[in-house]
Amino acid sequence: MEGNLMYEKLIQKWLSEGIISKEQADMMLVDIKNEKKSVSSGKWITSISVIGAILLGLGAITLVASNWQTMPNIVKVLILVGSTFTAYISGYVLKYEKKALPKVGSALLFLGGLLIGASLFLIAQIYHINANSHILILIWIAANLPLVYAFQSMEIAGLVAVLFFIWIPLFIYQNIMASQALNNFMAFPILYLVSAIFLFGLGGLHYINNALSRVARIYRLIALSVILISLFLLTFNTFSGNYSHRYGGSYSVFNYLRELTPSFKIWVTLTGVTGFIMAIANYGMELSEKRVNLLEVTSSSILIACALLLMHVPSSTNLYMYLFNLLFIALVGLVVYFGFEREDAQLTNMGLRCAGIFILAKYFDFFWDLMPRSIFFIIGGLILVYGGIYLERIRANAQNQFKRGRVNE
Repeated sequence: MEGNLMYEKLIQKWLSEGIISKEQADMMLVDIKNEKKSVSSGKWITSISVIGAILLGLGAITLVASNWQTMPNIVKVLILVGSTFTAYISGYVLKYEKKALPKVGSALLFLGGLLIGASLFLIAQIYHINANSHILILIWIAANLPLVYAFQSMEIAGLVAVLFFIWIPLFIYQNIMASQALNNFMAFPILYLVSAIFLFGLGGLHYINNALSRVARIYRLIALSVILISLFLLTFNTFSGNYSHRYGGSYSVFNYLRELTPSFKIWVTLTGVTGFIMAIANYGMELSEKRVNLLEVTSSSILIACALLLMHVPSSTNLYMYLFNLLFIALVGLVVYFGFEREDAQLTNMGLRCAGIFILAKYFDFFWDLMPRSIFFIIGGLILVYGGIYLERIRANAQNQFKRGRVNE
């Protein structure tokens, strides 16, 4: 909307300066209106198609589930497998052969990716295979990977990335006793931080092939989101320092981290080292500007080093908590910087949202017990209102700057 208004103002300016004629201005305005309708309808089509695809999948699954006792096993398998192949074939025909309904085709391909997992788990249940096994998730990922690279599908690539983060704890927890589970749970932000850095580096290597640039972007955006969430959790003493409850009781993360299972430590260490190698590979292959590559490899290395230090050399103080607060602020600043530098509204908005959430969370964390409730809420309200105005202005200025850059080009 803001972009359209800016273009309309530019057209009026060009018209008043005699750069274009009245007829040309009218044609441009009509094109802007048509483009706006096209973009809006495209979003609606995508949303409706995805919702419809999910409903179709749920329908197939519930059909089997509702007749679970009476339906023969072979019929259950045929319905599940048939639904999966139907979704894939229909999606391929609509998107690549007829090319008439590409958005609907993408939604059906995504549905096929979801149905693979549903089929795996339900078939495992039919034949009494351990349905909680991480191997099923791994097979689900492996079955979708060829589709990611054959179709360069961002939707299926996103599904694979999410499944990767679901598979990690299932794999690590497979041989862990209940008494050890809490110790490892307290180190989950460390686990996900190094795993996301690994995926971020792996995603960057996809830029070697220009055809996979869309896949690379979705891998890196999801990985960056997990990095920010994990790092955000580590800014609290609950996961990186000494925690004292206001109603009494306290504990130190030190007590949990020193009791981590050897398999957990080995996995996190190996993943961290592999993530560092991925970052170096991105830098060595110069897949982006040298300055950008240097910032990425430096950031990845520092985050991995701090995460591994916390796990292997935990402290009974809040030293790591303060360190991760500084790292989170620095990383958010880098995300916003790269967003402006690359004129990437998605990165800019991600960074600004993280900044807003961080400020709000830290306000509650630091001041909840230090001031009367009325003053707390009044000050908090003022921070939210004025902070929201400030962040919105930054976002609007960024979008206008990006639009002006494209017009000048």
